[in-house]
Amino acid sequence: MTMRNLSLLLGLVAISGCHASYAVNVRVPVSSAAVPDLSGTWNSRWGEDYVAVLFVKQEGERVTATYTTTARLERGVEGTIEGSFEGRLAGNELRGTWEEGGARFGRFRFVFGADGRAFEGTWGRKALEDDGGTWNGSR
Repeated sequence: MTMRNLSLLLGLVAISGCHASYAVNVRVPVSSAAVPDLSGTWNSRWGEDYVAVLFVKQEGERVTATYTTTARLERGVEGTIEGSFEGRLAGNELRGTWEEGGARFGRFRFVFGADGRAFEGTWGRKALEDDGGTWNGSR
């Protein structure tokens, strides 16, 4: 084997070895499909006890909402809860934070259908976005 061939072979081994040792972190968008304006009134449900009407306003990627829900506050006691959320829309995914009177708060993640008429999502307490369960809606 000539010195040139040996250098070429060692170069190929080094390149393939380097290639195998590097991990590429690629973020794949949820969807490139455009979602229509989300502004308007939505019916939503989370858990077994919570049904809420959302009043949504969208300005570009920023989405805000207020909601009122009648829910079981504790065993045998029902009441009304006022809440709000705000988030950022990326493709068909909305992520953000929710709050109910300052005492209850957390994060959420909604994924909208291509027609923008329904979403499936999760909500969580404090820094989590999924430990509370599902949060789904339609209009």
